[in-house]
Amino acid sequence: MRFYLSVDPGGCWVAVKGDSGSGEVVGFAISQNRGRLWLLATYGVLPSHQAQGMGKRLMGAALDHAGSRPGVFSSSAHAGATRRYRPAGFSLHPQMRMVGTVDRSTLPAVDGLREGRADGLRVDGPAEPGPAPCGPRS
Repeated sequence: MRFYLSVDPGGCWVAVKGDSGSGEVVGFAISQNRGRLWLLATYGVLPSHQAQGMGKRLMGAALDHAGSRPGVFSSSAHAGATRRYRPAGFSLHPQMRMVGTVDRSTLPAVDGLREGRADGLRVDGPAEPGPAPCGPRS
C-alpha cells in the first residue's frame, strides 16, 4: 500500500468498523491512475462485513477516482468478486493461471522490504463508517 500512497494517494480507500469506534479496518480498495489508464490493484471486504453495501461503496469510491479513464484489473475466481465487477461495467475475460514452485535463488535481491506483521497496519484518526481515504489526513 505504501507504493500506491506515494504515487496516487487519492486512489487508496479503507472501510473501518464504525459501531465500536475501534478503527478496525474491515475493507479496502487500492487503485491508481496511470496516465490515461486506471488500475484496480486490490479490493476486498472481510467476510463478516460482506453483503452490507461496504464493497459497493468502496468500488464506487475507486471508480469515481478513475474519472473517465478506461480501467483494468486482475480478478480472483471468487464468485462474489465477479458479481461486483460486472454491474460496475467491467467486461470479464479469462486469464492465464500459472502454478509451480518459485526458485527464489534465481530472483534478484530487492532492498527495502521486510516480512509483514500483524502490528504493521496503523489507522490514524477516529473510526468513520464507509470508505475513507487512507492517505495523509489534512
